[in-house]
Amino acid sequence: MRGFSYFVVAAMIFGVTLLTSCEENDDKPKEFTVSFNSNEGSEVSTQIVKENEMVIRPENPTRSGYDFLTWYKDADLVNEWNFDIDVVTADIILYAKWEERKRQKSLLPLSIGNSWSYENTSYNGGVPKTITTNENIQNSYVIDGITGFSFSEYKSGQPISLFENDENGNLVEYLFNNDKFVHSTILYKKDVKKGDNWTYKSAVYTNDDFSKYKIEEWVITCITSDTIISTPKGNYHCIGFSYHPGGEQRNGDPNHTMIDFLSENIGKVKLLHYEHDNGRSWLFRERVLIDFQLEE
Repeated sequence: MRGFSYFVVAAMIFGVTLLTSCEENDDKPKEFTVSFNSNEGSEVSTQIVKENEMVIRPENPTRSGYDFLTWYKDADLVNEWNFDIDVVTADIILYAKWEERKRQKSLLPLSIGNSWSYENTSYNGGVPKTITTNENIQNSYVIDGITGFSFSEYKSGQPISLFENDENGNLVEYLFNNDKFVHSTILYKKDVKKGDNWTYKSAVYTNDDFSKYKIEEWVITCITSDTIISTPKGNYHCIGFSYHPGGEQRNGDPNHTMIDFLSENIGKVKLLHYEHDNGRSWLFRERVLIDFQLEE
């Protein structure tokens, strides 16, 4: 009988232990998975959240060309998730809502067929000589995964620059060689004020067939953020830029000074080329817009 008593007592203790353990498991809060669908934005880490607790607001995702707004409970983006009130009661997915960023108007509109005609006057030798020249966007290419516009024909394997306007209206140049991306650099900036400057990496071609080049770094400076330039085509509000290609003289003066005036959604309106020699400076060449044609 004593052995039976021990068995009964042990069973009772074990039963109490099981009951206590079950009660403890019932008291443990449930945990749920909170996932984030960034809708083509950057990845957002999943959270494990206890039942009836709030989600920690994650760092905002990013997406090129878009501004992040907030998170929603449904894929249709109707019911917004409130991080200060809403609590988790099940596994959920939150969905990102975006607003497309409005692109700034560009200084140089890029589209196949866009063309500009200029009156070019050279003062070399003291006798002005004027000719008419044309610039036009001939092609759009995709090279090494990057799309851009070109003023010349692309020959595979040879260096070429493609141009594209970024979302801020800046003109960006992409350099390629042997069908591979080399670098990108900003030629003209849109939202600038007088005195702003930046470094532009120019590919200077060293032979007649444009198969070889060297990189020169030019400091481009905004000399005016709004001036009116008069041309045979009309008067235009322009931003002015100056830079010094071609290196320096022994005394530190530049060999050349270039001044470009560009008007929003028109392009290059006027260009001035000054030469320098031992403290002397003179206007060597100027180019003035006389006509243009822009495709829609």
